[in-house]
Amino acid sequence: MKLATVIYNVFFLALSMSAAASAGPGEAAERRGGLRCIAIDPGHGGKDPGAVGNGQQEKAINLGIALKLGRMIEEQLPGVRVVYTRRDDRFVSLADRSKFAAQEGADLFVSIHTNSSPSNSATGTETFVMGEDKDNRNLSVVMRENAVISLEPDYTSRYEGYDPNSSESLILFSLMQYVYQSQSLSLAELIQGQYAAHAERRNKGVKQAGFLVLWRTPMPSVLTEVGFISNPEEAKYLGSAAGQERLAASIFRAVREYKRQTDSRTAAPAPVPPSKPAGAAPAAPAAAKGSPAKGSASTPKRTAPAPAAPKPEPNTTPRPVPNRPEGDGRSVFRIQVKSALSRIPPTRANFGEYADSLLELRIEGRYKYFCGSSFSYQEALILQRRVRCTFPDAFMVAFRDGQPVPLAEAIGK
Repeated sequence: MKLATVIYNVFFLALSMSAAASAGPGEAAERRGGLRCIAIDPGHGGKDPGAVGNGQQEKAINLGIALKLGRMIEEQLPGVRVVYTRRDDRFVSLADRSKFAAQEGADLFVSIHTNSSPSNSATGTETFVMGEDKDNRNLSVVMRENAVISLEPDYTSRYEGYDPNSSESLILFSLMQYVYQSQSLSLAELIQGQYAAHAERRNKGVKQAGFLVLWRTPMPSVLTEVGFISNPEEAKYLGSAAGQERLAASIFRAVREYKRQTDSRTAAPAPVPPSKPAGAAPAAPAAAKGSPAKGSASTPKRTAPAPAAPKPEPNTTPRPVPNRPEGDGRSVFRIQVKSALSRIPPTRANFGEYADSLLELRIEGRYKYFCGSSFSYQEALILQRRVRCTFPDAFMVAFRDGQPVPLAEAIGK
């Protein structure tokens, strides 16, 4: 594929996906009242067993966890519809998985996988979102999961232009990663937190990589690796009903919290008092409770004290900080470097050269830390590359008037 054609396709797809981000299923979910439909994708299946080891097959582990997760959602989250890319042992192409989720109007896409390593001591969980893997640190995982396309007879035309080692594909990924990235990262963080807290699994973190199954999903999407089949002890846990139940419950808890956060953003605002007709005389001030009306025989010599100002609600949105740009309606791009449930001291030991210019915000119960800011998306891309030299998993987040907004929406402003 010629570079000029790739660049044209890149910008065409970026514009199309940006439009989808503001009007597609993911954003439509917030307008119509939160999370309504979730697509659960058990990785592999049929002629594609996935990773194999210690008497276990990945395709069976993935399906067991997926069905348990779907049951929990249907039983405990009324109003949320569950759809599966497969409910039994059958082969489904990567392209058809994302296409199915889009056709079903899913607001969320969760792809469940099992990891493998040449070392039988590797252990832990990790969750991926679509993005640029700058140093190819996750290349082995990506290549293994994407290799399934070779089982499709028409893969050379169906996935035209895809090559994880080509600069053209990396250009495409670097743009596509920003669509729904903020929502996807939020869900990924929640899932990893629940793996550690509820299932007591080792947390290997949230990462970005170029998985084809996430490439064309027009909604917030994650691919989660629930453990290592190559580790004998972990494989036994993954193959057990109790282990699968605990892992499914961890994902469910994360989805439930994600739904709560989404629903809170779509809650109906307080009614706005009707505006006065043009030219109307200003209303007379109301008499204080217990005070005589105007013209009565006795008028108090003192006015009643003004009522005390209501106490502020607990902080659930980004609080103003000294280096926050003015809220003039423009989109501000920042680079997030860390996130935690507890506050991280802004020292050089924790943040290096960025400690003195760090921005700390508490968003939806988590402390999040940002380096730099720019009104220019292109400048922010350059900043992101520089910050990743110190924080390889840093990513871009957009704000408007102090509130986080989807990157696709911010880029269009």
